Amino acid sequence: MRPTLILLCIVLGLGSPISDRAQSVDSSGLPTPYRFQASPVFHPAKWYPLAQQRLLLQLSSTYYHVYKNADIDLDTTLIHAARYLGLCRLTVINEAFEREIPEGSVPWFDGRDPAFAVRALAAAKGLEHLRLLTLLGLYYAFQPDPWKNYKDSAAFYLGAASLESQSPDQGGWHRQILCFLGKLYIMGDQPQRGVSYFDECIAACRANGDKATEAKALAWRGLYMRYAAANTNDRIDILQRAREIYRETGNLEGEVNTLTNIGYLLVSALQLPKAREVFLQALQLEDSAGFAYTHYTTDDIAMVDVFEGRYGEPLSYGLQSVKTAEALKDSLPLASLYSRMADLYGLLDDKMADHRKWSLKSVDRMIIDKDEAYLYVVLANAFNWPMDSGQPTAGLARIREVAKLYPPYSVSGLLHYHRALAECFEALQQYDSVEMHARESARLEKQISRQRGTINTAFSGYWLANIYLRKKEYAKARRYFQRFVTSGNTNSFLNAERDAELSMARIDSATGDYHSGMRHLQNYIQLQDSNLKIQGRRMVEDIAVKYETEKKENEIRLRDQRISLLQQADELRQTRLRSAELTRNMTIVGIVLLFVILILLYGRYSIKNRANKQFNEQNLALQRLVTEKDWLVKEIHHRVKNNLQIVMSLLNSQSAYLTDERALSAIRESQNRVQAISLLHQKLYQSENLSVIDMPSYVKEVTEYLAENLNARHRIDFEVNVAPVALDVSQAVPLGLIVNEAVTNAIKYAFPDENKGHIRVSMETAGDGRMLVTILDNGIGLPEGYDGLHSPSLGMSLMKGLSKQLDGEFSLVNHEGLTIQVSFNPVKIDYNGKEGTDRR
Repeated sequence: MRPTLILLCIVLGLGSPISDRAQSVDSSGLPTPYRFQASPVFHPAKWYPLAQQRLLLQLSSTYYHVYKNADIDLDTTLIHAARYLGLCRLTVINEAFEREIPEGSVPWFDGRDPAFAVRALAAAKGLEHLRLLTLLGLYYAFQPDPWKNYKDSAAFYLGAASLESQSPDQGGWHRQILCFLGKLYIMGDQPQRGVSYFDECIAACRANGDKATEAKALAWRGLYMRYAAANTNDRIDILQRAREIYRETGNLEGEVNTLTNIGYLLVSALQLPKAREVFLQALQLEDSAGFAYTHYTTDDIAMVDVFEGRYGEPLSYGLQSVKTAEALKDSLPLASLYSRMADLYGLLDDKMADHRKWSLKSVDRMIIDKDEAYLYVVLANAFNWPMDSGQPTAGLARIREVAKLYPPYSVSGLLHYHRALAECFEALQQYDSVEMHARESARLEKQISRQRGTINTAFSGYWLANIYLRKKEYAKARRYFQRFVTSGNTNSFLNAERDAELSMARIDSATGDYHSGMRHLQNYIQLQDSNLKIQGRRMVEDIAVKYETEKKENEIRLRDQRISLLQQADELRQTRLRSAELTRNMTIVGIVLLFVILILLYGRYSIKNRANKQFNEQNLALQRLVTEKDWLVKEIHHRVKNNLQIVMSLLNSQSAYLTDERALSAIRESQNRVQAISLLHQKLYQSENLSVIDMPSYVKEVTEYLAENLNARHRIDFEVNVAPVALDVSQAVPLGLIVNEAVTNAIKYAFPDENKGHIRVSMETAGDGRMLVTILDNGIGLPEGYDGLHSPSLGMSLMKGLSKQLDGEFSLVNHEGLTIQVSFNPVKIDYNGKEGTDRR
């Protein structure tokens, strides 16, 4: 049938449609940047090429990490970015490894279901076994804070994969696994071990000419190394080497990502002109590739411009960033972009209405995102109007009201919370409170500087200097003013630097140091002149930006109109050509179709007869195989049950020769445990479903066996209330042993001196879908002061270990007897016992 369809397409002259990925181009032949298009078309992130999806995840996750002042690690921000954008994290992880681990081929990875892979690992062999080991290691290595939470699991699976990949035919796997191990250790407490893995990987790449993996290893080493001011230049050098390889191999997206990371490191080292140049290079490469999500890079440029004290250009880049992010429906950076616009308008006295508008937009967005850290960055800006109008108490009340609803807990959140309070108390002239919150801000600034560098960390010191000046503590005030003006962080606070020089001149005058006072006064006059020049320059830049923006938009509008007219003319010409070709080919098509129909009718008749015969034969063979398989599985369960009965008989025989009561008790407890497992296998070979246990009957039989075997029916009432639920064998076995241990302990210890009592065993479904198993008695409970959860006894240890095997929660309640509860998520099964919908 396929050759016939192809023939018809050729005869009819049907071609493939024009790709909807085509973009408008400018006079140079390059794509028009998305941010400059008059009517940009929205496409979801998944629509773009795989290389651009990877770049988008890299830029957004790193931007979010920087925006959060490194409070959130890179693995967590990658998870956030992937969820916001609807992309798969493997797109980043499998760089230079796409064929071995294709994106979208591992649904359990982003579905957070490693148990699926663990089960598959037992049956996997060869390359599939190595693949599963690697994926499990990557799953744990890219979880939030992996070194703290998942180090052992990640190291175990990646270490096993490394050993398994050392054969010559698995060289590509081994180099990638070395890179993964380097990432794991360099982020943790063993960075030198991580460096060793990266060095080994890079050496192997060079020996085998694997430039793609070499570039990846260098880029990861420079990215994931923990921040320290001393290693910043080394990290930049490493990333430069990665960038050179990306450029050499034509990997434009890799080069953009590496340039961006270099730019962030340069900002942290206060090398702002170099950082701006690097970000501009990244933006040019993005435009040349037609990459739409340029708002991360344009905001990076605006950030550097603000730090350098620029005005016109950062406002232009800020507006471009907001327009692009909103058009692409990328909500991840919106709070930061709105906050940037608020800061830019806050630099101008005549733009305070715009400043407040963007501040409130940023606050609203942060509340939606539950972003407590940066909520307090813009909170003071948003609530400045009550203080500006002489109502600082109202501003303070609003900040405290927000703090009750969204309490700060991260380092950044606490820092900006204390800064906002300090501003309020300063307006209220409560300087002791200002000093307290400013000191706390300074302490938090030092903590953050260890994560992101010293950029913009002198603000609290400026506050403290003014406080001590008002208190006439001139020595302390001078020290903090001097530290502020020499910090190198005053580009964004030119007015503050000017006022600091004037304050130091006044301090010198008050203390009689007139020579130093004249020097600071001269500095003040110079800064005042510079400030006036900057204000004039800002006005000129503002007018120039508005003019250039309007001019650019008009040019783009006219160009898009011309392109639209040309496209319409081309479509009309194509329509006429197709109509002419259709008329010319109709006769040929009729003859071909008649001939094809005759052939198809005969062929279909023959194929149908052969298919029916083959289907019937295959169906009979499959039925025989299924019957044989079911019989074999039942036979296995039957033999296991018989073997367990033999074990019980052997234990019973052994007990006849024992006189030690403790040994006899241990033998009987072992018999009870073996019986619980034996009952399970008995029910399996008697059931039609060979992998599912009906829990009501199973729990009841285990309880009845223990009541009879321990001779407890005459004095203890047993109540078994189990919901009609079926569990997978992997969960039924540990659950049966837990019930066995709990009921045995209750019979033996809860009712001393042959006291009568009541034991209840229940199993029910909780509201959140978890199963809750409860074994309670009304006996004497645990002795006072006895910690059951940390008891070294075999029975208690066994129940806690089995609960952990269920991935469940084990708890004890010692009140009017003892209550033991186990809560766990049941493995979902279908009616055939396979994973699927839970049958209840």
